[in-house]
Amino acid sequence: MTCGIPNYDEVARDAPERFDPLVAAGEHLPHLRPCNALSVSAATGVPRETVRRKVRWLVEKGWLSIGERGRLSIVNGISKDFQDFDIETTELLLECMQSMTRVLDATAARK
Repeated sequence: MTCGIPNYDEVARDAPERFDPLVAAGEHLPHLRPCNALSVSAATGVPRETVRRKVRWLVEKGWLSIGERGRLSIVNGISKDFQDFDIETTELLLECMQSMTRVLDATAARK
């Protein structure tokens, strides 16, 4: 808890409803800790100028906004942009797991 305000993880964990409706309603936003390009650079080890370029790109895509004092925020509703990606990635993971299961079963059968 920061300054008497529950943090993002606590809100997600303790929410009586599913987490997605909280995000859709923007109720999670007051609980996010602010960051800026400098803190992203420090946390990841990515050079500050690279972070700034990537931040500009994300702002242009409409996925990130920059508030006062350079505070970065993820824009509500971007999950729709990743829905197809998530489905495709899940399908690829399933195919990979099925292939691994076949290999493991074949190996076990030879023993």
